[in-house]
Amino acid sequence: MAVVSRAIEPVRDATGPAQRESGGMGALVLLRLSAGVATRADLQRDLKAYQPGGAAQAKAALEREIERLVVAGLASRHAARISLDRFWRTEAGIAL
Repeated sequence: MAVVSRAIEPVRDATGPAQRESGGMGALVLLRLSAGVATRADLQRDLKAYQPGGAAQAKAALEREIERLVVAGLASRHAARISLDRFWRTEAGIAL
């Protein structure tokens, strides 16, 4: 896990307004959640920054990011789906 944390950490530190505007926040949230390097407060803050329009829009954006991760070979669809499910049920605390 330490190797994964070190690999993800620089990306986490580089997250800023430009990254949010590029549409990469959903992928970063999923990667950070899967790697265990994000806290609940981090995820909630990032979710609000990524999609201030509401939970349904944010979920749709994360669904698109799952596709990007799968296509890029960074995650299996099953692993990404489990991470997204866990995020919505436990971390975000949002009932959809």
